[in-house]
Amino acid sequence: MTDNLVNQVTLVNLPDNRLIFAGVLLLIAVLSKYFHRELAVKGIKIPLWGLSLTALVIYCFAVGFLKIIAVISLIVLFASIMLANSAQSKILRSFAYVAAVLIFLSLGLHVIPDFQNQLIVKQVAIKSLSQPFSMYINFDKSLAGVIVFLVLIKKSPIPLSSELFIKAVLISLAMVGIALGTALSLDIVDVNLDYLLGAPFLIIFIVNQIMIVCLAEEVFFRGMIQEKLYSIFDQEKRYYYIIPVSVTAIIFGIVHLAGGVYYMLVAMIAGLGYGLVYQLTRRVEFSIACHFLLNIIHLGFLSYPIK
Repeated sequence: MTDNLVNQVTLVNLPDNRLIFAGVLLLIAVLSKYFHRELAVKGIKIPLWGLSLTALVIYCFAVGFLKIIAVISLIVLFASIMLANSAQSKILRSFAYVAAVLIFLSLGLHVIPDFQNQLIVKQVAIKSLSQPFSMYINFDKSLAGVIVFLVLIKKSPIPLSSELFIKAVLISLAMVGIALGTALSLDIVDVNLDYLLGAPFLIIFIVNQIMIVCLAEEVFFRGMIQEKLYSIFDQEKRYYYIIPVSVTAIIFGIVHLAGGVYYMLVAMIAGLGYGLVYQLTRRVEFSIACHFLLNIIHLGFLSYPIK
């Protein structure tokens, strides 16, 4: 058993200094959204997040994580969102929004070339009697998520209160129980505490989940898709609170179809929970936290990703 553990740990490609510094810049860019400061450059006011995002992209290009096509795709995504936010023509705003969605999907699905995504583990069993798992640090998905988070996500119109916070926590816990309970009942996972990899992989997994997987998926599905659906329907109608959450959850499930029909069903249930948390708070940070909660409990107590 000890020899097996040693062999498994050696299959983890630990991040080098370039990747660690890129992660630090990514964190700074995300946090800069909460500092509402501007710097004047030749009379032009630039928000702090704009400078931190620029520094992140330039650094990733300089050290070889991005090449020219990758940088151009990120610039086009940024410009599409800015145009969707500011164009006077409704048709132009709609066209730009659709373009931003399609570019984000292309980045999230790794269709656009010139991103040097970094392999951490490849086809390694993280837990006993679980299917092999691969994990990358995906610059396409992470940078797309950060751009949308910084440029598109607006301040919530709903005041945060202790009551709202408690409701969000309760919905999150209920969703985790229902989604993972469904996965157990469908026999795609088992209760499994036999973790095979060491602490370094666990730390990388947590950072990757929070800063890349959950952030990118939630800003896209909740911040772009669900939020846009709210603007289409009349707030006075009952379906205003049903259709955006339901449609987004269905799309979220379909995106996970590669794991099988049962896995897609569980993803739909999870997506419904994330959507309800977002609808309650209109804060993507809460749906990110809910998403991460499910994923880390899944890793800690069940087969991962499936048995």
